[in-house]
Amino acid sequence: DVDAGKKEKVLQNPRGVILITPESLESFFVNRPGRLAGLFADLRFVVIDEIHALVGRERGLQLRSQLHRLRRYTRNEFRLLGLSATVGDRIDYYRRWMRPDDLERVAHIEDQQETKRVQYGIHAYDTGSADEPSEARSD
Repeated sequence: DVDAGKKEKVLQNPRGVILITPESLESFFVNRPGRLAGLFADLRFVVIDEIHALVGRERGLQLRSQLHRLRRYTRNEFRLLGLSATVGDRIDYYRRWMRPDDLERVAHIEDQQETKRVQYGIHAYDTGSADEPSEARSD
């Protein structure tokens, strides 16, 4: 959700990182096809976060189609990176999704140490209920 002025600025001088959903990318294909070459000509990387949420689903098919079409507008072949903490033992399934024509070019990078500690904090705020004033609550 970016205002029109900021979008126009990116279209005039594309650089840096663009964070975009498959739906917004599709909007570019439909509504601004003449701007695609200028916007994505120097694209070098596409990072798909939480790839497990897309692969094997309709949204994933949409994205695969978009990535295929996007290659027509880039000067060089861009690298595709898929991120997920929940791939598990289905790595070959994801490799085929990433590059069905050349599985050998897909590298799987995995943290073998798995020594990370999960750190979190929970903050709860009791605002009371409509039936009982918050200062009179006893729970």
